[in-house]
Amino acid sequence: MITKSNTWITLFVSSFLLISCTPLKESPPNIIFFIIDDLGWMDVSFRDSTFYETPNIDDLSSRSMNFSQAYASHPRCEPSRYSIITGMYPARAKLPGKSKGLTYEDSFLTSFFKASGYKTFFVGKWHLSMNGVYPEHVGFEVNIAGGDAGAPKSYFYPYNFVKSGSGKNKPPFINNIPKTNNGKYLTDQLTEISVDMIKKYSDEPFFLLLSHYGVHTPLESKQTYFNEFDQKKTQKQIKDTINDIKISSWTGEEKLIRNNSSYAGMIKSIDQSLGKIIEALKSTKQFDNTIIVFTSDHGGLSNRGNKRSLATSNYPLRAGKGHLYEGGIRIPHFVFWKDKINNGWTDHQIIGTDHLLSLINLVDLVPYNDLPPIDGRSYADILLGKDLQNHDRSLYWHSPIPRPKSTGDRASSAIRRGNYKLIHFYEDDLFELYDINKDIEEKNNLIGLEPNIASEMIDSLQNWKESVHAYHR
Repeated sequence: MITKSNTWITLFVSSFLLISCTPLKESPPNIIFFIIDDLGWMDVSFRDSTFYETPNIDDLSSRSMNFSQAYASHPRCEPSRYSIITGMYPARAKLPGKSKGLTYEDSFLTSFFKASGYKTFFVGKWHLSMNGVYPEHVGFEVNIAGGDAGAPKSYFYPYNFVKSGSGKNKPPFINNIPKTNNGKYLTDQLTEISVDMIKKYSDEPFFLLLSHYGVHTPLESKQTYFNEFDQKKTQKQIKDTINDIKISSWTGEEKLIRNNSSYAGMIKSIDQSLGKIIEALKSTKQFDNTIIVFTSDHGGLSNRGNKRSLATSNYPLRAGKGHLYEGGIRIPHFVFWKDKINNGWTDHQIIGTDHLLSLINLVDLVPYNDLPPIDGRSYADILLGKDLQNHDRSLYWHSPIPRPKSTGDRASSAIRRGNYKLIHFYEDDLFELYDINKDIEEKNNLIGLEPNIASEMIDSLQNWKESVHAYHR
């Protein structure tokens, strides 16, 4: 049984500092964890998107190890981010459900970076603080804009007031962010803060977790970018028609094409953010010795149960944010470290619990056996071109709180084992089984054709839920 104890990790870190007389390796690498909110698997132009433009992301991807089967541990923000910080499945914390986020009893993998001599900075969206646990409590020396808010009221300063009359100005707000007098776009503001930190600490190893609020709703881009993509729609004769939306009683309304000019403009700002981060690293001669992780917290917003604006399409993946179909949980993910990490693609399956553990292993911060027991598995060997030992495992998801009027999803759990994925929908007690390698669109339900595989996976899913004491409403 896996247990979590912040007391344990505090004692370990204290012991680590006391007994370690050997500093980090000479010139230890900087680490930048660059996470986007709601960015779908198909929302980058290297995925053959003809509408979105991501030249900086594409360029870094071409020099990185890309994971074609990277998954978020949950199709919503808070549970997914919980697993990244702790290395634990969110179901263990009853997220979503009865839990209210991180607690001081959780183990925080982020603590090891500070304990190992890294300067540590958090910039952007936190969304894990309902119990009063903020970035500064989990190993970050600096926290800019990380608090209760899951999204800004507006992407334009002062960020906490809606731009249109369709929303309400009420908490939670984005706090602890420097004031600006020129109405600076939020993505640009967070980028400039990060760039300043990179330049200020160019002679010390640092760990920067840049957690952009973009491209979460509200869908607001800079006007020049909106105009640019609106013109592109005209040039490419991309029209908004009734055929853009597929209506299903099972998944609500689903957007089928990528043609939202505001969303495209928001993605462009994110791409430019990465470009400016890379420029800052190069200008301070740190680029060659910096690990950059690019990822998203879950799939793109493509489904709705009401009339909310739809951001994108995850096609050929099915559905999007909130759903346990591939569109809700499969994400773009790659890792860069010049001359140390192989560039290319791998189909190895990874999940959000794995990322920080992999970084800890990659830079040899802590002996593997000295880490707290967690759900994550390291993929550092894949990055270094080594054979991965004991890589066969199942991946699990648990989403017991449906939002039928928001993203059109249903209460469900899922398991991925090898090529197969099984989803259990509670309301109707229905099961769906797909061969993901042959059927990435999840069109052909094999539940009646593969009874033995289905039975084994149903048992495994149930056993896992019992082992983590998963919450059921």
